[in-house]
Amino acid sequence: MINHIRTLLINRKSTDVSPTSADYMYIPAEFNGITLNTGLTWFYRAIFGSNSPDDDTLKMRANKLIKVIDGSEMQDGLTFLDSRVTHRDFVYTAVGYEDIDLAGILDTLDPLIASCEVEVFRGRNSEDILRKTWENSAIFTERLAAVLLAYTYRLDKLNRRS
Repeated sequence: MINHIRTLLINRKSTDVSPTSADYMYIPAEFNGITLNTGLTWFYRAIFGSNSPDDDTLKMRANKLIKVIDGSEMQDGLTFLDSRVTHRDFVYTAVGYEDIDLAGILDTLDPLIASCEVEVFRGRNSEDILRKTWENSAIFTERLAAVLLAYTYRLDKLNRRS
């Protein structure tokens, strides 16, 4: 599956991901990963369960989170940075793929956003659609999609600076 949002979520160098599995995660060779500060590291840990998840966990969660964004009103945000969309045909084969506790991820993110909001929403004013959705939506998948996009857009800005 190719998409820059997914590459940013995964945040690994292509050489750090095993190319031998059937569910191989393509990461462009020129992507070197982004060094995360403390707030962004907390966010990464909340969505992936650790600072360095194994390849299967990384694939499973990244693909599920992309599908959350794709199924939300925020879906156009998936192609804002990269128009390639191949995730709709992707089926992850690992056992437990559908068992990711999305509400649990959101529950973990809620208190974290207060402490690292400056990082996730940096450069986004109070009228920004991602911030407004995060702050005001009662639909947890919409809130999750909005904060995931804000996070990946923030990483994209950091990536462009390096």
